[in-house]
Amino acid sequence: MLPKGDYFVVCDAGGGTVDLISYEITSLNPTVVREAIKGDGELCGGVFLDEGFLNLIKKKVTPAAWAMVPKEEAANMLNCDWENGIKQRYEGQETRTWNVRLPPECQVQNGSRHGVKRKRNLMLGHGDLHQVFDPIAKKIGKLIQKQIDGVIAVSGKTPKTVILVGGFGRSRYIHNHVKSMLDNSITLLQSSGTKPWTAICRGATLQGLAHLSLNPGLTISVQSRIPRASYGTLYRQDYDPKIHDPSRKYWCKDEQQWQVSGNIEWFLTQGMDVSSKKPVRHEYYRLFSSVPEEITESIYVTTTWPAPKMEDSNVKKLCDVKWNKTVDFETLPRFTNSLGKVFGKLNFTVEMVCAGASIDFTIIYDGKRVCSKNVEVDFEGDLTKKESDSGVEI
Repeated sequence: MLPKGDYFVVCDAGGGTVDLISYEITSLNPTVVREAIKGDGELCGGVFLDEGFLNLIKKKVTPAAWAMVPKEEAANMLNCDWENGIKQRYEGQETRTWNVRLPPECQVQNGSRHGVKRKRNLMLGHGDLHQVFDPIAKKIGKLIQKQIDGVIAVSGKTPKTVILVGGFGRSRYIHNHVKSMLDNSITLLQSSGTKPWTAICRGATLQGLAHLSLNPGLTISVQSRIPRASYGTLYRQDYDPKIHDPSRKYWCKDEQQWQVSGNIEWFLTQGMDVSSKKPVRHEYYRLFSSVPEEITESIYVTTTWPAPKMEDSNVKKLCDVKWNKTVDFETLPRFTNSLGKVFGKLNFTVEMVCAGASIDFTIIYDGKRVCSKNVEVDFEGDLTKKESDSGVEI
């Protein structure tokens, strides 16, 4: 076990994606870690290695010959000689050759002047397999190095350990490549099964840094997280010629003064250290001349860094938080503008809690939680969402 204050990188190499997260150990009893920098990932998992190997075979036997092979026979060959053979055992050996038993339908060019002869076995050498493994290994290596550099940038410390987990993470070639690029001060660990610490590390990457309790007496808690995007709300404020673009100002008839709309107040910003125990809250108000039928607060998101201060094309609406209520207009505080027009002033709070891969937005009015929305965000590629709402009568 690493001592308190040390950092480690978890690389979860699966079938499709390779996901990485870096942690700092903040407590040993119980074990508590915090995410040091925001996680990363890329589509460079085991299926892309499979694709490279298949392209190699097609090239060797010719695409036309491979097209004649029934899918069942092709799958059997790939499972026996590749998935449970070369893929697991190839370490980059320069002298060893690997035998692949081809389906009967395959014909391999043997250089004979009499034409193409049927050849049941294909011998692959280091030069063949290197071109399959090396591009994927380099991508994984760059992702790991990026995490290491990020930890050094924010903490001044080099991670003590890199842990390879996941099915593809057990590849000997990946292990050797990563080992060769790491500084001697960094220990590389590779999972060989479902050992508890391996399970914990993989669970932390897959479950979005949730609280994990995998075995009795073996618990790890993630104390804080790093948001993958920035989340906030739009608001308006009084126009200040010293800081605002004059083209963005408008005359607010209700408050009888120049204001600027499209300002963004970010609840969480990308790269910020966020504790799940401390919800983020911001206060807002609305002016109404009569009882409102519906109140809607929109939540916005951006992956641009740094997050813009004003709404632009990089800022997208993530969801609306709506609450349909019968507000007692007579009990609202009064706001009177310079023309003597009276409004009811509705004060409320928007609360945001980040929990793993989901985010909860809640509207609080008069001390009560009146509506909430849970959003599950896919942080890879385009932002998508699944929403659920709940309302509480006032």
